[in-house]
Amino acid sequence: MTTGTQVSGGSARDLRTSVVAVPDTPPPARPTAAPRSTLVRAGLGLVVAGIAVVVAVYVYAAVSSSEPPLVLYLMSLLLPLGMVVAAVGVARDYRRPR
Repeated sequence: MTTGTQVSGGSARDLRTSVVAVPDTPPPARPTAAPRSTLVRAGLGLVVAGIAVVVAVYVYAAVSSSEPPLVLYLMSLLLPLGMVVAAVGVARDYRRPR
């Protein structure tokens, strides 16, 4: 609770103060852009990791004269896997009950 001071009275001689209790009110809840589901968060994490690996493949090919290793190509499959996981999470979270 927060305390405030309230002044009542008409003249400077008759100046009285009283303490008024003002209840703390929480700020109104704002909608957030963060996903609520763990499955959606995991899917988005896999998408970001997949994008990073795809960029790493291109950087490796630009810097090196040899082919990128097979493991980088296989790890780039995290991108579509993350999309599927995120889509399943969104479909599960926002399914309408019948």
